Amino acid sequence: MEERKKYEEKAFAILKDLFAKIEDLEHKAIQARAEFSDEVEEHLYDLKNKKGKLYTEYERMKTSGNGAFEEIKGGFEVAVEALSSAFKKARSHFK
Repeated sequence: MEERKKYEEKAFAILKDLFAKIEDLEHKAIQARAEFSDEVEEHLYDLKNKKGKLYTEYERMKTSGNGAFEEIKGGFEVAVEALSSAFKKARSHFK
């Protein structure tokens, strides 16, 4: 009988330890989700900001005179590259 009681106590200690580890892992997962969510929000904000800049450059290019067109075209190309780069960086976090 004494042996059984010792084994039950040992089994309970194992359960208690495993349950604590599972709970700790759950808390870490919740924290990681929150951090990931913040990171996603930052990437989306950056993408929307660059999207707005790109559209502004597009509108400037459409309404520019022939003399300013080449200069504005350069700004548009820089904005396209910035948005493309930001998109690739954001997308890499979802793979």
